[in-house]
Amino acid sequence: LGVKYKGNSTYSANQTKNPFHIELDTYKDQDYQGYKDIKLSNAKNDPSFVREVLSYQVLRNYMDAPLSNYANVTVNGTLIGLYSNSEAITKTFVNNRFGSKTNTRVKCNPPAGAGPGTNDYPNLVYLGQDSTQYYAGYELKSDYGWDELIDLCDTLENNINDIERILDVDRALWMLAFDNMLVNLDSYIGGFAQNYYLYRGDNGRFIPIVWDLNESFGKFSMTGSGNLNSTTSKQQMTHLLHENDASFPLISQLLSVPSYKKMYLAHCKTMLQDNFTNNGPYYVSGQSMQTTIDADVQADPNKFYTYASFTSNLTSDVSLGGGGPGGGQSAPGITNLMNGRYSYLMNQ
Repeated sequence: LGVKYKGNSTYSANQTKNPFHIELDTYKDQDYQGYKDIKLSNAKNDPSFVREVLSYQVLRNYMDAPLSNYANVTVNGTLIGLYSNSEAITKTFVNNRFGSKTNTRVKCNPPAGAGPGTNDYPNLVYLGQDSTQYYAGYELKSDYGWDELIDLCDTLENNINDIERILDVDRALWMLAFDNMLVNLDSYIGGFAQNYYLYRGDNGRFIPIVWDLNESFGKFSMTGSGNLNSTTSKQQMTHLLHENDASFPLISQLLSVPSYKKMYLAHCKTMLQDNFTNNGPYYVSGQSMQTTIDADVQADPNKFYTYASFTSNLTSDVSLGGGGPGGGQSAPGITNLMNGRYSYLMNQ
């Protein structure tokens, strides 16, 4: 068993309730009900406690994504608190979803961590053929694959008409639509262009996989071209964010192709209409999750917000203190954000 702390903005040496990465097969080949690897998030940036689990539930309707639920975590018999518990993007995950596990797999997060002052973004900008130029922005999780990642970046920038040879374009468009509709800016479309994986399937196409959704539903404010510092600005964030920005080639290059842009817009509309009509299915799910964990949140001795903030944040904005990069001073009420976003976008 291997246990370590994880988290860039959610870890602190001064707090009891830190996020964990637990790996069952670090030293011995073993699993529990087929799972070897889990990521436990501490809800430091989410008074509602549902952002991560609810966002993954929405996402799984459209593309392969981790399962996610809740766990009470105790250490040496002492309750640390309630965590969201999400499947890791491992060999087991890709083998279960895509039928192979040894192909190129890239974690698109800077190995040293993102933060103010960093210029190492896993944004798929082509940096030339020297693989060392990519080491600071990406983490290779397979035994080989830098040449394939470089080929993807090169094709995206210089030969967009050949992109379907190397990228599952439809799934990439679903990822972009999801991040935009749910104002999930700690993602490819936001300030650090991170928090996704790429796995190259047996058909030679890279498949994007979203991860780390604890700041979805407008908790993160940095778009990469400015900060959205109010709930209104997040409700009215353009669905064409970065359409003409060469620093985000997955957006600007794909949306430059008229048929891909139509697909993207259709995906955005589908996601809105399936989930986010006023107090639609996502709200029922969020209520159900909050009911399930209500007593556990009350009993959590190390939660970062009050119980009153937990009960109100599904619908109402909660004012916060400081926080990590892009944390902002408020956690938008999830239905407040999405009701306004639905109305704004459908009018577009």
